Amino acid sequence: MQPEETKQSARAALAAANQARQHLADQARWSWPRHALVGVQIGVLVSGPAFGIPGILAALGFVVITTPLIIWQDRQRDGFFINGYKAGPTRRIAVLIAGSGILLLVAGIALRDWLGWSAAPLVCGGIALLTGTLGSRWWEHVYRQDLDRPA
Repeated sequence: MQPEETKQSARAALAAANQARQHLADQARWSWPRHALVGVQIGVLVSGPAFGIPGILAALGFVVITTPLIIWQDRQRDGFFINGYKAGPTRRIAVLIAGSGILLLVAGIALRDWLGWSAAPLVCGGIALLTGTLGSRWWEHVYRQDLDRPA
């Protein structure tokens, strides 16, 4: 292959990659209920300790059941599912969402056990629901910005 043909081939491949990224960015739009379900999952996990071991087990069961449903629904709607742990800024957001959920879980248990505030896991669960929902929306926004950038 001649040098000019190689350059043209590389340009065409780069253009195709950019077009594919733009197509993904156009498709990667999730509804507020979809984001809210992520928030509900985190909120339920954080609230579980308010109801003892049965509450914790029910919360885990809820997440185990709803996660495959989210994956299935995303694949039906979009043709793909993104797990959220992509390298770059979206990974930092995913870690921040998970970390805030863990922090709220620990805070709810600590406030309940050390200060006797029995509703603390529920309050922390409500906060986790809100931060999980908004965090999921933020993740999508950053993901779309990343895809919008040319390769």
